[in-house]
Formats: sequence, structure tokens, C-alpha cells
Amino acid sequence: MKRVKTAVLILCLMSSGFNICADELLDLRSVLDSQKGNQLINVPKGNYVLDLQNGKNAYVFSNLSGVTIEGNGSTIICNRQNQAFQFTSCQNVNFRNFIIDYDPPCTSQGTIVELSNDKKTLTVELHKGYPLEGITLSSKMLMYGKDRELIKNFQDVSSTTYEVLQREPVAKIKFTLDVNLSPDRIPLEIGDFVSFDVKAEGNTQAHTFIITECSHMNFENVTVYDSNCFSFLEYSGNANRYYRCVVTRRLGDPRFEVDRLRAGSADCFHSKFATVGPTVEECKFEYTGDDCIAINGRFYPVYNANPQEKSLCYQYSVERY
Repeated sequence: MKRVKTAVLILCLMSSGFNICADELLDLRSVLDSQKGNQLINVPKGNYVLDLQNGKNAYVFSNLSGVTIEGNGSTIICNRQNQAFQFTSCQNVNFRNFIIDYDPPCTSQGTIVELSNDKKTLTVELHKGYPLEGITLSSKMLMYGKDRELIKNFQDVSSTTYEVLQREPVAKIKFTLDVNLSPDRIPLEIGDFVSFDVKAEGNTQAHTFIITECSHMNFENVTVYDSNCFSFLEYSGNANRYYRCVVTRRLGDPRFEVDRLRAGSADCFHSKFATVGPTVEECKFEYTGDDCIAINGRFYPVYNANPQEKSLCYQYSVERY
């Protein structure tokens, strides 16, 4: 089985019952490619890398029917903040028993060590192991109290740019929040935590899983610890099922001295334009950067109905996002 070396230095991850070293990761693409056309795609239990570097994008499953993709509890490490899996025009496909994570992570984080009098200018010391490169403050920044829970009653904040004060021995950055609030309405203190999105250099595709125009899919016992946007996104689905899937922040990761604050950049689960909506059973979605569950579509006011012709007239408006 092909092995992919993803780092010059050996990096070992020991958590949640598995031990991963960078040059011991097996190549997931070669395992999946070798079983194309099978009704059962069996991934032997192990630790795999999904290579998303050097122009590689998501692994695509297209026009499958009645196929089971069995992970046997395998862990998949995505080696770039890019989309992991894409399902297109599939039906009655089972994808089960996988753990998905990213290295490097899709978010960074740190502790507020200095705060201006107006509470708008922050100096943040990044927690050891979290990336400095690729931090973006223009998208969602989340603030956490010393209890590691989101600070309540505080709006989403961003910043246009940041200054790197130092890189070693720990990185420090300084930035000013784009908020028009008085200090008494900014509930921040020295010692609070900040979490940032991290973007890969170059072109990327969003989301860990994107499921487009698929019917009667079954995602079972799939755990996602990180995502560059949504963990699960389905478009125009038909009666898809998500059973005992988990999106949560991974704790006890030996790469980091301070546990993660977030489970990915945005929604845990997002469904749009389903003809028959998804069934979500016994799942746990938490600690994400946005909605835990979002289900939506298009809604139009009907202004005429013709029973003889069995037709409706409705007012169409352009989708805004």
C-alpha cells in the first residue's frame, strides 16, 4: 500500500486511541482508486492522508449507486485546508466509520495578552502549534472566555489587517477590531481567547463534504474535527440520512499545548434546496464557527393557481447567496 510522506520532521499524534506519524500515513487516494467499480469499497482500518497539495482537490465520487464505502474506524488527515470529499449525482451510497481531521488546521487561536483602553486593539499570543501563516481576520473571529466557551452577547467581529509583533519563541499579532462600540459594550478581558480562520495559499474549494443532487445517501458514524468552511453541505438532496455523525472540537491533540476552541470554520451541517429533506439522527454538532444546523431553500409567493392546467404562477427573486 502506498505511503505518503507529508513532512520532513516526523510528527506523531497520539490521541483518542490512535497514534499517527507523518511518514507512516497511508495514501487514501490509491486505496480508493484501486477499488473503483466495486460495490464495496473497503478501507482497512488505519491512518491515511488525503493529499490535497500541489493542485489536488477533493476526492470525487460521481454517479455511484448502491455502493458502500466502509472506513472501519480509519482516520483521514487532510494535508491542506481544502475540500475533502465530493459526492455528485449518487444514490443509495453508504459512507461510514471514518474520522476526518486536518493538518495543518483550518483555524488558529491565541490568548489576549494586551488590550487598549477602548478594548478595540488587541495583542494576541498564539498558542503553541497553531499556525501564524494564513490567518485571516476579515472573516469570522470568535471570542472565548477563560472557561473556553463563547463570550455571549457580543457581535461577530473582524479586522482588516494585523501586525506580526514576533514569530519566536511564540508568535504575537496585533490588530484593531472593526467595531463601533463603546468599551462597556466590548466584553473582552486580558486572558480571554481568540480564534481565527486559516486559509491555504492559492485556490481552494470550500467544505469538508459537499453532496450535490444525491438521493438516499447514508452517512453513518462519521466524525469531523475540522473544516475550512462547512463540515457537511448538501445541495438539492433527496431523503439523505445522517446517523451518529459528530462534528466537535478535538481534545487532547498532542500537536497543541492548548486544546482547540473550534470544530472548523463554519456550519456543522447545512442543507439547501432539498426535494425531500435530510434525516439527522443521533448526531452531535457543536463548537463550530457558525450554525450547528442550517436547513434552507427558496420560497416564493404564489399569486395565481390554475387547477385545470395544474399550474402555479409565482414571483421569482434572485438568490442572494
